[in-house]
Amino acid sequence: MNVNKYRSYLFISLLLIYGITFFTRNDYHGITEIVPEALKEPIQKPVLDLKPITFSKDGYAYELTPRFDYTVSALLVHKLNYKRFSIYKYASVFPMDVSLVWGSNLATKVYQSKKLRFWQDGRFTYWQYEAGLEVDSSEIANEHLIINDKALERKMNSLNVGDQVRIKGKLVDVVATNTGQANLDKPSLYKWQTSTVRTDTGPGACEIIYVEDIEILKKGNPVSYVLFNLSFYGIIILGIWFIAELFI
Repeated sequence: MNVNKYRSYLFISLLLIYGITFFTRNDYHGITEIVPEALKEPIQKPVLDLKPITFSKDGYAYELTPRFDYTVSALLVHKLNYKRFSIYKYASVFPMDVSLVWGSNLATKVYQSKKLRFWQDGRFTYWQYEAGLEVDSSEIANEHLIINDKALERKMNSLNVGDQVRIKGKLVDVVATNTGQANLDKPSLYKWQTSTVRTDTGPGACEIIYVEDIEILKKGNPVSYVLFNLSFYGIIILGIWFIAELFI
């Protein structure tokens, strides 16, 4: 068998692996081992230092008013980076929203049901399930993550659906003011208040977390992610090899 045939078989194999792992890497339904921390309620404590947190980024000056110290450990069931879709530059400060599930929803394994699904849109997390499933909506949350640290931003971007994570920080109210630099999008002033309870719904029910630490307690689908990345780069390498031969 010549090299071209071997390469063709390898290319087809990589395509199959890529196609399969494209879906399995984000399959939280198959997670079976839940860490003890994710079975507990989020920890919310009064803030000792009420001094506003201020910084500037991407043409906006930010003033964050701390409301509570907050730690949540949970299963990540969806994530969305709004920085890629938002028309406003202030989204670059809190680009990532994460959908988290914890407590009894994990203890009862209801999250494993194919009849329960999650998605995100317009800064909300939505979920849908069939009658008969016992889903506790107070143990599901859409969290807006505010990041002002490059290392934490890299950690945030490394989170994958199916991971069990711990996020520590402060629940904050946000005021973002346009500093007057050129080519900035409106509005000139933006205010956003955090939720401080788990039982609210609708607009204003999301927690806004000024992130101080992110920890992956347990990776969700590590084998699928490794195979996905290997197959992706393998396809690129084989593609470059094939194109190079055309010019030689």
